[in-house]
Amino acid sequence: MKNSLIILVFTAFVLLSGCNNSDKPKSFKGIDLKLISIHEQPIIKAGDPGTEDIKFGFEGGTCRKVNGVYYLFTTEVFDEPKTAAVRLAIWKSSDGLKFQKHNVIVETNRNWEDTTHRMSPWAPNTVFDSARNVWSVFHVAYSRKPNSTYVFNMTGRIFRYDSSVKGMDGIGGPYVEGGWLNVDLKPERWEGPGEIVSFYPYQIGNEWWAFYGGNSVPDHVEAKAMLNPNAKNIFYAGLMKSKGGLTDKWERQSELSPVLMDPEFIENSVVTKIAPNLYVNLTMEPISKRFHIHGQSMEFIGAKNSLSDCQMLRPG
Repeated sequence: MKNSLIILVFTAFVLLSGCNNSDKPKSFKGIDLKLISIHEQPIIKAGDPGTEDIKFGFEGGTCRKVNGVYYLFTTEVFDEPKTAAVRLAIWKSSDGLKFQKHNVIVETNRNWEDTTHRMSPWAPNTVFDSARNVWSVFHVAYSRKPNSTYVFNMTGRIFRYDSSVKGMDGIGGPYVEGGWLNVDLKPERWEGPGEIVSFYPYQIGNEWWAFYGGNSVPDHVEAKAMLNPNAKNIFYAGLMKSKGGLTDKWERQSELSPVLMDPEFIENSVVTKIAPNLYVNLTMEPISKRFHIHGQSMEFIGAKNSLSDCQMLRPG
């Protein structure tokens, strides 16, 4: 949740099916990812039907294409306070260019002193769970930190919603509460006081893995988990694994974390399998590095630029 411009950075890595704790992801440099095209104009903009009460635009989420229809899951930042008055919504499109608002999953409880993690839902990531035959939406659920003087200073947990309609056709909802992520509440030191601020699960064989993110705000924590008052605010990502499924116990993979794809900022991973044993992680990084794709607010939102089932990227 930032006001600065962001960029999208692609990280390719190999994960072997059935790997155990001793198997480490391997770097894979034998692939060339090319941006085939980009839609220059906003896909959803201020004034479009469904945006009437949205003051500040959209951020994050995922897009899935099911039976020829694009489903965009995103955060609508609709009111003040800007980072807390949000909701998770679904937009639909038959061509990936013209979207209509379809459904709302959940929105803020408008309690700006909330400590139950119901104040500010963000970053809906949607995956299909074939074992339960439902779509699951994982999102960050924020609460205001104790004794914080401003709403933006929040701490996160991960919550899950499940489609009430079974099968692939259930992607459009409605969605019902599924529960909190089953993981212990003892964060690694590098995760920082923000706790878990992003979560994206992906399946490898019979196991589920996930990239999850933390941040050092307001404490400045380096990768070695040492406080550094001169360091920048740092966002790191780590790995979790669940052997029993999405709703089973998740375990932090301490020996593999943090995954330093960038030394300072990694947020909102989206993982896609693009070839046998080859996965791509699309992340957000500061504008100071490489190239920028889009900015904050309603200036741009493009489903076809999300590396998901709506992807326009192919191995070169």
